[in-house]
Amino acid sequence: LAIHCMICCIINLCPRLIFAHTNFFYYNMAFDEYALEQLPLDEPLFYLWQNRSAVIIGINQNIYTEVDLDYARQHDIAVARRITGGGAVYHDLGNLNFTFLMSQADYDLDKQMKVIQNAVESCGIHTERSGRNDILAEGQKFSGNAFYKNGNVFATVSGTSQILNFKGTY
Repeated sequence: LAIHCMICCIINLCPRLIFAHTNFFYYNMAFDEYALEQLPLDEPLFYLWQNRSAVIIGINQNIYTEVDLDYARQHDIAVARRITGGGAVYHDLGNLNFTFLMSQADYDLDKQMKVIQNAVESCGIHTERSGRNDILAEGQKFSGNAFYKNGNVFATVSGTSQILNFKGTY
């Protein structure tokens, strides 16, 4: 139900929307980079995707201090590095990940975060912003965001929404 509510709301807010056809994290992360480098961004693009179990680390993180590699191997949890900064995050099919891609002229962090807040609030869940890049529901973080700039193109890449796992009820 939560995904349905969120997607309906997002479709109304983001006319140029792409849904991933796979839950393979390497493909989804590569698509972010491909879109950033190759697609025309005459209007903002919003990409929704989910990954199978994986730990995704920021570009500046040390994999050996951030990830228990033995545990990951034993539990078939992949590990990958993204092009953005930020902390390590765990992805699975309970996360709905998103990417905004746009030109510098269209870049507006408050507007981007409001799209996510409105989508979640359409499911009856109150949200609020916290810190620079986080969105909270009932005082608990459910979305963090990392950013990347390539020339005149801005991206909020690897935004994660764990609302599907939020208190196990949505």
